[in-house]
Amino acid sequence: MDKVNEKGTIHAGSQQEQQIKSFPLPWDRFWARCIDLPIHYLILFLILIFSGVSSYVAGLTPIEYKGVKVLIIAWAVLSAEFILYEFIFLSIFGATPGKALFRIKVTGNDGKKLSFSAALVRALSVYCFGHYLFVFQEVFVIAYWFSSRYYKKTGTFRWDKASDSVVSQGLLTLLRRKLLILLAIFCITLRLSPVLIIVYKFFN
Repeated sequence: MDKVNEKGTIHAGSQQEQQIKSFPLPWDRFWARCIDLPIHYLILFLILIFSGVSSYVAGLTPIEYKGVKVLIIAWAVLSAEFILYEFIFLSIFGATPGKALFRIKVTGNDGKKLSFSAALVRALSVYCFGHYLFVFQEVFVIAYWFSSRYYKKTGTFRWDKASDSVVSQGLLTLLRRKLLILLAIFCITLRLSPVLIIVYKFFN
């Protein structure tokens, strides 16, 4: 199988493609994370409905609803969902749905799926260094940009290093990659739409 190393270089396996093809793997990983966003919020919505949290919040008084309590509940549920999402998908399947679409796979140094402990360490590391504990979730793009600076210096992300994991990628056709990027841009636009509306109202 054609693989991409951590520096984003694909070595084509067929005899007809002996040349080295470069793909910006860090960007593919970013786009994959954007595609995961709506799945996160779908799961979060189901958790809020079936856990009874939404009913509890709906029963709060207007003053309580605008208070710190609701923010803490939302932050706690969002954080737990994100960590479990990363942990479960990586430990069982070796990729989140977004990564799978980009043919990105996360394994240990032995080429096998991450152990439960390594997957948990990686999920917590992404949560801390990739999303800054969801304190400023609307600007997660900035968090990823800071992480990309670390990647340029070291050739790896902090969560790869913390979990001692290896990230590889199968060869994508140009059409598939373009379609996936369009899907990722659509997903991130939906996520950032509240911020864009606030900015628009501020300048108008």
